[in-house]
Amino acid sequence: MFHKSQSLTPLWFAGGVIAGAYFMYMLDPRLGRRRRAITRDRLFHAARSTANAARIAGKDAVNRTRGVFAESRAALHPQPVPDDVLEARVRSKLGRACSHPHAVQVTARDGCVELRGDILGSELKNALRAVEGVQGICTIDNRLRLHNRADIPSLQGGHHRTGERFELLQNHWSPATRFGMGLAATAMLLHGVKQRGALAVPESVLGAGILARTLADHR
Repeated sequence: MFHKSQSLTPLWFAGGVIAGAYFMYMLDPRLGRRRRAITRDRLFHAARSTANAARIAGKDAVNRTRGVFAESRAALHPQPVPDDVLEARVRSKLGRACSHPHAVQVTARDGCVELRGDILGSELKNALRAVEGVQGICTIDNRLRLHNRADIPSLQGGHHRTGERFELLQNHWSPATRFGMGLAATAMLLHGVKQRGALAVPESVLGAGILARTLADHR
């Protein structure tokens, strides 16, 4: 009969070998003291980095929560938005929705926004959708001139924009998202290592991949 203790014997043996090699490495008469000092410094640095990341992530989460509450309050109790503020919001959205936002002139008056200038026809839909989501807009007067290709200087060059994307699909994650995904990836990696079966390896690989993504994403 197969006993659980028998299955654990190789693990205990491997653990003993690793522990013995570690202590031999750290207690080496000639280099052990320096190795221990380096290990201690690295642990302290890792602890400080983790604490700093947690502080930044917490601050980012608080700011995002405040932003959500402010947007919800504004949606429930709409207040007039100054024309210059509304224009700045529209320009910010256009900067994420079209490749040549400076070719578009934005004018706001009492919640009515007028768009003039030139835009690529393939980007018009994304641009209007982005502007419609701006808080404080009542109507949009679209007077943009459509171009099927970049046939004027103001539409040449630039970078293709796809609008605001879901947080996890962006090139850079916010500190709160990065910290949360790092914790989740670590838990997934450890769980996959401990488990057995067909899903253990994919879970471990996925956890390791996400963890590597969070560690590499430093702005």
